[in-house]
Amino acid sequence: MKRALGTGLLVASLLGTVLGGQVATAQEMREGVPATLTRRPPPPLPDPAPVINAFREENKRVKRPRFVVFWNRDFSDEVVTYYIDYQAQGLDVRTPTVTRNRTTTTNMHTHYNGQLHGERTVRDTVRAAPGSVTAQAYEYDGSVRLNKDQARKNLEEILNWKVQGGFKNTMIKGGARLIDRDMITRVQGADAVANEKVNTHSIEIKAMLGKADYMVEILLAPSAESESGLAFQVNVVHVETGETITSLFTEAMPPVREVKQYEATSNGFKEYIEVEGYSEQAVGEQLAVKTMIELTGYWRMIAE
Repeated sequence: MKRALGTGLLVASLLGTVLGGQVATAQEMREGVPATLTRRPPPPLPDPAPVINAFREENKRVKRPRFVVFWNRDFSDEVVTYYIDYQAQGLDVRTPTVTRNRTTTTNMHTHYNGQLHGERTVRDTVRAAPGSVTAQAYEYDGSVRLNKDQARKNLEEILNWKVQGGFKNTMIKGGARLIDRDMITRVQGADAVANEKVNTHSIEIKAMLGKADYMVEILLAPSAESESGLAFQVNVVHVETGETITSLFTEAMPPVREVKQYEATSNGFKEYIEVEGYSEQAVGEQLAVKTMIELTGYWRMIAE
């Protein structure tokens, strides 16, 4: 990730580099003069290990609760799945084509295996009585589910995968037990039969009650106002009691550092700033770190 510098800064920096080089050369040629100082290295990026370790310890103390993640999916207050029966009848009327001529010309030549090719013309005619029609009756019936929870379509798919992967992997490194929502829902509803009007909302809740302690709802959306370009709303709820553990809004911008670099161009050297530490995975990791901080603080608070 690059950030270009202004012309004034570029000229001043290049002059400083040239003059500094001349001074350094002169100093090295003179006896008894200390060696030229090297450029100070950029400061290291903050290490998330202390946050992850603190979460791991508190997570162990509270017996490693199970987390089911609702990733960019609204968790509605619907308790019953609604269906509607429908029936459709109609008549499809078509008028046949009347007297159609088609001509196809193919250039042909003699092939190496002896097959004869040449110019061939094909004409065909389709005739029907003028004004004649054909009709076909149809009848459909069935059921449609009305209030199915849908995933929010806000981010490009690959970007979404990278952010989600960074979040989940960091949580797992901290010892969090992540339960897959789709898996427990399918296991709970394994006895359902085809075309059955199942209450999917009930199945989902029963699946969580039996296999998860906390629900983590993460809603995300593009944001022109955030430095990361994204915005997140994180809600952590105790499944059995419905208690809100934390509600967090964050841009999840990971720590970065700016390193001055030079690039050779046809017009000389161009100076730019390289921003190190930013990626979509890093955004997901930072989201996990901020969630860990909130959970660690909550567990410590209730332990007092």
